[in-house]
Amino acid sequence: MRYRPLGRTGVQVSALSLGAMNFGANGRTTQENASAILDAALEVGIDTRPSIADASLRRR
Repeated sequence: MRYRPLGRTGVQVSALSLGAMNFGANGRTTQENASAILDAALEVGIDTRPSIADASLRRR
């Protein structure tokens, strides 16, 4: 997996990330499928942090 800097934050994030809007109570993905998807993403090094949405990491 390739990692890149997130702006000037000093945080490294994977070139790919996992979108998870369909997970959880409002989503269409079952708990079993969501867990399998997350496990597969973590196994190959895909970033699963909500880093872009995290206000502490936004460009100032």
